[in-house]
Amino acid sequence: MLGLPVWLWVIVAIVGLPALVLWLLYSRFRKMCRTVRGEIAQYLREQDPEFEVVGEQQGNLLVRHKDGAEQKWEMADVYAAVGRLPGMGADPAARKEVYARAVDRLLHPKPDRSQPLSMATHGDAIRVRLVTAEFLEQSEAPSRVPHTPVPGLNGLVAVYVLDLADGPAYLIEEDRIALGIDAADLHRLAIDHLRRDFPRQMVSDVVAGGNPSAIQFQDSFDAARLLLIPECLHENDELLALVPHRDMLMLLPAAMRQEPGKLDQALKALACDNHLPLLDRPVRVTRHGFEII
Repeated sequence: MLGLPVWLWVIVAIVGLPALVLWLLYSRFRKMCRTVRGEIAQYLREQDPEFEVVGEQQGNLLVRHKDGAEQKWEMADVYAAVGRLPGMGADPAARKEVYARAVDRLLHPKPDRSQPLSMATHGDAIRVRLVTAEFLEQSEAPSRVPHTPVPGLNGLVAVYVLDLADGPAYLIEEDRIALGIDAADLHRLAIDHLRRDFPRQMVSDVVAGGNPSAIQFQDSFDAARLLLIPECLHENDELLALVPHRDMLMLLPAAMRQEPGKLDQALKALACDNHLPLLDRPVRVTRHGFEII
């Protein structure tokens, strides 16, 4: 073996090293998955003791409710979300945010369109979206769409949707009446639901001068999470936000205001032809609200 010619050693290295790298990555991924299953089972017990993880099935978890009913808890999206984190989820706090979203989906499954509209069935599915005033005016009957103007955001308004299993549906005024909820409570409830898994630590890190961060759950409510930022700030805190479309919210340190060229470049890079545009200018965010700059 030691007498192999140099060229053959080169071939062995070329063929063998990629295979070794793939094996190491796969082993690391499997280890991460084992960690995730153990941690998310513990997190579920802490959030709702009525649920118990009773087994595993091809990488998924079997969950039993106190009434004895069992269901398979799909883990593929959880593994993917943790795998996309820096260091494949090296930060426990970041992993916990992923678990919070997954457990929320388990405990609050989405209703479908076949179920009669009621707060008992659909209350947990109410969410808020940001749209432009022009988008609202183009709807068939703007006056029939419950909405709330957002001061400081250049005409953006909050509208409300049901986050259903078969896709979101905009709420109209007749739906609000059927649900038995007034407009102010509808807005508060929709904001509360966005708050469930909001990464507040990400906001404080950016305020402290850290790197820009993107909040991108890709659930169509990322831009609307801008409405939660002021409550995360102290009296003298501020940051900048980029909200190019509904599936992107980027947070930047306030000092970036001194670099308008970079802000313009970032907005152009984030623009997407597949989304209706929201804001083409940065937003200054303080505890007291918003200001387009």
